[in-house]
Parts: sequence; structure tokens; C-alpha cells
Amino acid sequence: MSQRQNPTAKGDRVLWNSLVGASTESLTLSAYRAQYLIGNYSLRPETADMLAILAFGGVAMADRYPEIPGAKGMDGTSQNSAQCIAPTVSHLRRLAMRSLARLGEATPLEAVAISGVTRESLQPRFSELRAMGLVEPTGARRRNPSGKSASVLRLTDKGRAAL
Repeated sequence: MSQRQNPTAKGDRVLWNSLVGASTESLTLSAYRAQYLIGNYSLRPETADMLAILAFGGVAMADRYPEIPGAKGMDGTSQNSAQCIAPTVSHLRRLAMRSLARLGEATPLEAVAISGVTRESLQPRFSELRAMGLVEPTGARRRNPSGKSASVLRLTDKGRAAL
């Protein structure tokens, strides 16, 4: 279990999450302050993030993507979902990469089909993996069951090395 650290300077990394206690994922000081505001003042995540940035300086949630799961809009629903999935995102990214490794090349939905987890949990991980340089499009496209065209993806050399 990680020891609680008291951050004192901008850029420090902390291993304490005020909402769930000890965490294996380190947070930036700005994220730690936003967590504090959420936990103690019941602020919506995007409000706490903006307030922490305005009051203390730092980096916005969107600027930390793909380090943390992304979120869209300002209603708080997407931000809440991103916060909820954050503790499992490393595992889900590895699962997405293993699914691609097994198939060689696949659309995100084809990889989801063999993974055993929900589309909502796994499909966004492919965008994160692309942003991290671990997955790349082959240039080919295939139709999904919905009839829409989807990019066919494969692991990069960096992605294969990460497995």
C-alpha cells in the first residue's frame, strides 16, 4: 500500500486519492487538489478541476489525456465516468492490446468481441492507445455490425514491446 504523501510544490506527485484513499496511480498536484475539492465540497469534477487550476495553477483534465481517461462536455457525466474507470484503465489498455495481438489486425469492435468486456469499457482505450503510440491504423477500413466503417488497427513496435 502506498504511503500518504503531503504535496507541497507544483509538479509533485502524490499517491493519495482523497475519494478512495491510497492509490497505486500517482496524481499530479493539480489532480490531487481537484480530488480534495470534490471530496470535501461535493463539487462536480470539471468544476473542481477548473477551480484547482485557477486557484493553484496546473494542468486541466483534458491536458492530461491520455495519461488519464478522457471526458467530453461540461455536464459532469463524462467526467464522472472517466474518474470511475481510471483505477482499471491500465488493465483495460493491456486487455485491448492483448486482443489486438491475438487478432493481428482488427477494428476496435472486433477486438472488443474477443475480450469479454463491454464495448463502453474497452473501445475508448483504443483512442488512448493510439495517442500513446502503442496502436496505429493500418489504413484499411471494415464495416461494423452497425454498418459504419471503422479503422483497422494494429500494435506498433512500441505496443508489442509493452506487452
